[in-house]
Amino acid sequence: MLGDPAAVRRFLADGLQRFGGSLTPAKGQDSVFMLSAGNLKPKLQDFAAGGEFPMAITFDRRKDDEALYLGRTSPLVSRVCDAVLGEAFSLAGDERFARAGAMFTDEVTAWTALMLLRFRYRLVEETEEFAEEIVLAALERISNGVRWLEPHATAGRELAEKHLPRRTNYQCRARSGPVEEQFRLVPPHPRLARGGA
Repeated sequence: MLGDPAAVRRFLADGLQRFGGSLTPAKGQDSVFMLSAGNLKPKLQDFAAGGEFPMAITFDRRKDDEALYLGRTSPLVSRVCDAVLGEAFSLAGDERFARAGAMFTDEVTAWTALMLLRFRYRLVEETEEFAEEIVLAALERISNGVRWLEPHATAGRELAEKHLPRRTNYQCRARSGPVEEQFRLVPPHPRLARGGA
């Protein structure tokens, strides 16, 4: 999960809703929200007192000592991320969990794509082990094609953390055109071209 507390809140509100859950402001409590797990209850119940929902959560530790604090690296947030990614990459597919999307912002001057790349490594020494690295890489359109933004490991994450989408009335079908065009332009990532690092 990338971003500030507001981004974590937006992600949870959107993600939980796709599983029949919700994230709503608690009545009479500043910066406290009530989290309902929906279909994710079996995966999240060990975070709730007695496994019961809704549960009180906060994104600001200073606001409430009793509500569960959630940040971008919290185990509960990680489990929701895993569930969303699992649905997005399932073979059956589900339109509620897109594998790609378009965002419009005034912060970039050229079409820029963020690609979530998952690198898997096989390490062979005395025993065989596996490692995985996930990189949010960025590329932008230039006159003769595209170029990967550098540094490769952080450029995409920095864009995602700093820039908010512009409010737009584009419908889902209107957004699919830019996404499809970006995929047609994508060259091999430098790390893929040389067989990994």
